[in-house]
Amino acid sequence: MLFNFSKSILQNINTINENINIARHNPITVNQNEWKTVDEKNSSIYLSKVYYFKSYDNIIYFINEIIKELSKNKNVPKIIIDKNSVEIMIFSDFIADITELEINISKFIDEIYDDIRYI
Repeated sequence: MLFNFSKSILQNINTINENINIARHNPITVNQNEWKTVDEKNSSIYLSKVYYFKSYDNIIYFINEIIKELSKNKNVPKIIIDKNSVEIMIFSDFIADITELEINISKFIDEIYDDIRYI
């Protein structure tokens, strides 16, 4: 297992722990929910991911933290709430493609989601 420098320390530790648990308890490979690049008929390209929650309190915290931080830069993603899931779509305001800014926003959102485990 190599350290992934594009992820936070917490994300790397969680990945290692998940791999250990999967190897011990699960005879099949589990697909992890990762960011998808969506191309809408060449009009726009964006990142999309669905997060799942156990409680509405966690959903409220998650969304509040995203909006609180990202509204400072006036770059709030599209958010769709459906029962126990939240879908996030990150668009570029300038070009119809994924930039480093969108990638950094996706990493930030993943870190907030990881933090919810410890609340």
